[in-house]
Amino acid sequence: MKKRLLSEKDLLRGLNEHTGHADEVFTPLPRELDPLEKLKGSVIKYDRPFDSVWDDWFDDQDVSEESLASRDQPEPKA
Repeated sequence: MKKRLLSEKDLLRGLNEHTGHADEVFTPLPRELDPLEKLKGSVIKYDRPFDSVWDDWFDDQDVSEESLASRDQPEPKA
């Protein structure tokens, strides 16, 4: 059986300037999705993702007293 190759006219049938968008014609493959789009729905709930990062930074020994005072943060642990 010989494969029938579609012509450009056949491929564009029914499309005009309002309906000829790639997202209406084509569904992207998983490898083509944006990394965040692939992860969508995989995290149940995480309201404040940077809380632990801020705590770790302020608890670090290299944090100066000036940075803590200017941000109304508690004194570093002794």
